[in-house]
Amino acid sequence: MKQGLRILAINDSPFRKGAKSSLLIGVVGRKDAVEGVMSFKVSIDGTDSTESILRSITSSRFRDQIRIVSLNGNTVAGTNVVDICEISSRLSVPVLAITRKKPHPADFKKAIRKATPAQYRSKAALLDRVSKSAKISRMSGFYVQHVGIGKKDAASFLETSIKLLRLAHLIASGVSRGESHGRI
Repeated sequence: MKQGLRILAINDSPFRKGAKSSLLIGVVGRKDAVEGVMSFKVSIDGTDSTESILRSITSSRFRDQIRIVSLNGNTVAGTNVVDICEISSRLSVPVLAITRKKPHPADFKKAIRKATPAQYRSKAALLDRVSKSAKISRMSGFYVQHVGIGKKDAASFLETSIKLLRLAHLIASGVSRGESHGRI
C-alpha cells in the first residue's frame, strides 16, 4: 500500500442526554493534505452505525479515493456498535479502530445491557464477532483493531489516521458544542 493513499477518519460528536442522534464527521485526507469533510447522523445507543457509515461512504464523491477507513474505536454515539468487518468486506478496504485504552468487551457489554437491554443480545453478538475477526495490536501507545490489513501496514498509516481522527474530533466537537474540546 502506498503512502499517498486517502484515508477516511470518522469520529462522533459529543451529545446531550436525551438527544436522539449524534453527528459523525468524516475527514478525507492523506499524509500531508486534507481533501474533504463528510457529515451524517446516527442514532444514540442505536444499531444503525454500520449502515449509516456505508451509505455515507458509497454515496460520497470520495468513494473511489478512500483506501482506508479509520474510526475512534468500534462504537459511536454511546453503544452504537460499528461492524468494522462488514465495512471492510463491503467496501474492500482496510478498517482501523483506534483507541487509547485497551478494549474490554466485558465492560462494554455491561454498558450495553444498562443502556439498551432490548438490544443486548444482538450488540453483544456483534462485539464478539468483531473481536474474533479483527486483529488487535498495540502501536505507538494506541490499541488498534485492524481488518483487511496486517500489523506492519496498519502501523505505517497509524500516524496519518490519528491526525485525521483528531481533526474529525475537533470538527465534531466544535460543531456540537460551539467550540472544540477534548482529545481522541
